Amino acid sequence: MGSSKVTSVLKAWHIVESLAPSEVPYKDEAVEETYFEDNQKRKRTRLIQLNEYPWEFDELKDKEKYQINYRYYLGCFEQYELVQLIRAKFNAKEEIVNQNKTTLFSFTFEVDNKGQYVKDSIFVPFLMYALKGMNRKQRPNIVT
Repeated sequence: MGSSKVTSVLKAWHIVESLAPSEVPYKDEAVEETYFEDNQKRKRTRLIQLNEYPWEFDELKDKEKYQINYRYYLGCFEQYELVQLIRAKFNAKEEIVNQNKTTLFSFTFEVDNKGQYVKDSIFVPFLMYALKGMNRKQRPNIVT
């Protein structure tokens, strides 16, 4: 295979990898109770209200040694919904038999233990940009 074909394959693979959806992590994990003043476990990932401020309640036993940052995942949806949207864009009519209920997110950011935004922590999966382009009925401008 010539070097231009290898380069083309690598560029295509990079685009495919970039379009991979981003999953909300740690949904079934907990932080051990030994870290907290109230000796209660905390779910690593849980649904909260936008007017809820967990840093006001999570008191650490050893504040000198540990610090908590909170990552927000917004615009969450299940993967099968994404598949349905993309299939509708391409007029695919087949029924989805096994719906993947993995929770994905549109963007995420982090705040510190005082609720202040952590600089450079925002992340928007490239897939969200591509979907925005699809919704505009135009092809996203992908630089390779």
